[in-house]
Amino acid sequence: MDILAIILRLFHIFGAVIWIGISFFIFLSLDPLVKKLGPEGKRLQGIVLGQSNLNQIFPVAGGTTILSGILLYIKDSAIFAGNGLAYLGTGQGIVFGIGGLAGIGVMIMGARVVRPLVDQAQKIGAEIQAAGGKPTPEQAQAMASIDERMERINRIDFVLMVVAVLCMATARYF
Repeated sequence: MDILAIILRLFHIFGAVIWIGISFFIFLSLDPLVKKLGPEGKRLQGIVLGQSNLNQIFPVAGGTTILSGILLYIKDSAIFAGNGLAYLGTGQGIVFGIGGLAGIGVMIMGARVVRPLVDQAQKIGAEIQAAGGKPTPEQAQAMASIDERMERINRIDFVLMVVAVLCMATARYF
């Protein structure tokens, strides 16, 4: 019994379930509802994402998934046991690698693109609320631009997460 592999795999699976579950909830449920509700939807989105603990859980779950996945990949490849890079060229190694890169891509986009956009939107939202709740034309334009970018990024992230899930679920069979 390989206790280290079991522990890493449990961290990887539970982290991924939480990370991807939140992502799918946002993409498939919250975002369409926000669009449907208009201005009230933005308020709801601000409450769900800004006042809940999702913004703390989300990066921790993603980081746990990525770190445990990298460690599992290194362990499975036996790179430090003298196996060299042979595993990386196997079907299993390639498919796990593609899934891992998809997940890492999502994490990088989240940290480098999404987080700054969310911070920017929250700042503008706070300014709007402080001024009585009606945005200036510049604020409305800035929020619309942020929303448009976020929608594009969310679609890309969703596809990458589906790729990661499909790869992780099937890699052992290659």
